[in-house]
Amino acid sequence: MDRTVLSFDEMLAPGTLAARLATNAYRWPDDLAYTFAPNAAADRRSLTYAELDQHVRAVAAALLDRGLEGERVLLLHPAGLDYVIAFFACCYARVTAVPAHPVGQGARLSRLEHIASNADVRLALTVSSAVERSEGAFEYIASDAIELAMAADFVPPKVTPDDVALLQYTSGSTSSPRGVVITHDNLMHNAAAIARIVGTDRPVRGVSWLPPQHDMGLLGGILQPAVARFPVSLFSPMGFLKRPLRWLEEITRFGGTLSPAPNFAYERCVRAALGQDIDHLDLSTWSVAITGAEPVRASTVSRFCER
Repeated sequence: MDRTVLSFDEMLAPGTLAARLATNAYRWPDDLAYTFAPNAAADRRSLTYAELDQHVRAVAAALLDRGLEGERVLLLHPAGLDYVIAFFACCYARVTAVPAHPVGQGARLSRLEHIASNADVRLALTVSSAVERSEGAFEYIASDAIELAMAADFVPPKVTPDDVALLQYTSGSTSSPRGVVITHDNLMHNAAAIARIVGTDRPVRGVSWLPPQHDMGLLGGILQPAVARFPVSLFSPMGFLKRPLRWLEEITRFGGTLSPAPNFAYERCVRAALGQDIDHLDLSTWSVAITGAEPVRASTVSRFCER
């Protein structure tokens, strides 16, 4: 597809995720954007806004090179910075992201095949290790194998607030998965509403282990930090499930002020803390604790606060 080269200002149409991330990289290049550690003992990988923007442009260039502008692409990454990069690359390339769990990580192949057919997906983005163990049902691009040098080849298409940013599918636990069309404008409006509730009159530092394929994990853990421009520390849902107190330890380590989770997470922390020494935890920075995405129980909140 032939595209006219756009200036920086032309690319930054107000009200898009692409505009917000590119603005962050342009104005605050050295600010920490995201950090991720697969487990508590592993080396952390961190990205500033400038580094994130370069990675995103490289993957976006690869998508455009495949002629995928205006198309839909499955995101089959495990939790991590490669997921963050891939999602924003779709935004930059005017590609609709279709987040889904990889096979073997909470998804059945039949569910993915239904989503791919329903969304008319052209191919899937994932990481190299996932391609190697995939069942060959889709054509894949390993986003972590794309050379950073491709960032120089990125020619941005015009992204508008009315463009579809993602198709969010239901779990399919009670019926076939159904997709909801969500535009850039929808996401930016939602982020603005959250910012009004959370408040922006003090420094914010986020912590999230939530699955990036779900609403709360994607919006609260990945998109909100970019839109409101605050750093976030991410780790995997499996890391939390194996050791729930790691969530509170990460808030302690990172100085987290904002962290969302479903009701069951607070309940697991209460159970995990019973009979244990928790003097090493310091949650004094945690000023906004969010609970939702499932029924919220006052008894759970009370037990958590008491412990």
